[in-house]
Amino acid sequence: MSRVKAAFSLLIFAQIAHSIEEYVGRLWESFPPARFLTGIFSSDHERAFIVLNIALAVFGLWCLVVPVRRDLASAAGFMWFWVVLETINGVGHPAWSLLQGGIHPGSIDCAGTSCGCAVPRVSAAESADVSRLTFCGCVLRLRFRYDVLRFAFPVRCFPF
Repeated sequence: MSRVKAAFSLLIFAQIAHSIEEYVGRLWESFPPARFLTGIFSSDHERAFIVLNIALAVFGLWCLVVPVRRDLASAAGFMWFWVVLETINGVGHPAWSLLQGGIHPGSIDCAGTSCGCAVPRVSAAESADVSRLTFCGCVLRLRFRYDVLRFAFPVRCFPF
């Protein structure tokens, strides 16, 4: 398996683990974009969240198995779609947490693991510590994506 395929596999499986973390933490209840998106599809936000995340996982696995593993011409486009999506995801959750002064599911997952659901909800008195922790989670998450990109696409694409 090439470096690009290995990195893309990590990205897809990290998203699947992240989706599970978001479900366990009931993200649709605390994150307005998730509430809005699930509300488009159903008044039952939990059911819509499950369906959307299963669809996202299936699409990611399809991208991995069909265009990427078979080296189709469309593979690069699908991989870049996922890189952009995951970058937005990696910035959006922690940014919202920093703005709210607390954490929510999806804020802290680093190196593809889901550890944010293990962090309890906190009081306002603890929010400064949580904000620092959330910021660290954001940095680690972005660092993971950067490392995946550097691994998959050496210096020729990313000179930094």
